[in-house]
Amino acid sequence: MAVGLVLEGGGMRGSYTAGVLCAFEDHHVHFSSIYGVSAGACNALSYISGQAYRNHDIFYQYVQGDKYVSVKNFIKHGCIFDFDYIFGDLFHTILPFDYEAFRQSQVRFYAGATNIETGLPVFFSKDEMDEAMGAVRASSSLPFLSSIVKVGPYQLLDGGIAVPIPIERSVCDGNDFNVVVLTRDAGYRKSTKPEFPQALMKVRYHKYPALRKAMNRRGDVYNEQRVFCSRLAQKDKAIVLLPQKPLDISRYEKDSDTLMAIFDMGYTDAVRRMDEIKDMLAMHGGPERAV
Repeated sequence: MAVGLVLEGGGMRGSYTAGVLCAFEDHHVHFSSIYGVSAGACNALSYISGQAYRNHDIFYQYVQGDKYVSVKNFIKHGCIFDFDYIFGDLFHTILPFDYEAFRQSQVRFYAGATNIETGLPVFFSKDEMDEAMGAVRASSSLPFLSSIVKVGPYQLLDGGIAVPIPIERSVCDGNDFNVVVLTRDAGYRKSTKPEFPQALMKVRYHKYPALRKAMNRRGDVYNEQRVFCSRLAQKDKAIVLLPQKPLDISRYEKDSDTLMAIFDMGYTDAVRRMDEIKDMLAMHGGPERAV
């Protein structure tokens, strides 16, 4: 048996996840397997390299300018996020990411993206990630607001389309117990109506009917995965951390004070349940330093 860590995405709501992961780092809590999509996958990188507070600094200092997220980026690069900056200057010189620690970590990390030709999720392991972090870029590439990302034989977009909460992949990999970090409150249910007009989807993604179908089912899939997480929690097979109140911000929130309040909420929520999490790791398996 093992305990997996599952991280939902959510754009700037990921500041909640950043707070949770900093609490884990401060309390020496680690996991042998981590699954993330979109912002969840981005946050996981620095946690695995032992630099969880990089995420704090990014949300506090570096999302405010146009380089991180802006309409200018979309006009210039065809993507609302400037991934060349995020995984370029920000990764290499401004807030250097410890690639060596990341590579040497024994954590099994999987980032989920959506295969636009099949509409199904594709997971990339840590060993398949190079310094360009193409898999994580793909996982974070929102439909309409980002370009399609090619990784190996796959054409990919946002992992949140096909697998918004990668809990089932963790369970299928043998993690009978999981800690799940969500970025929506307990009362949230995603609308089952398509997010985008059918005519617009047909124009933009006319070559990819399976992707359009997956986008139409996104609300149902998300709600089903939330129910699955709740059922696991009821059986004491999951600890679900989630905001105690709705995070009324957009995916592209840039106000530092707002993001830090959400970060603090995540940190506090994780500390509140830290003993439960450590007990689960001690009983059901985890790295030695998680005890």
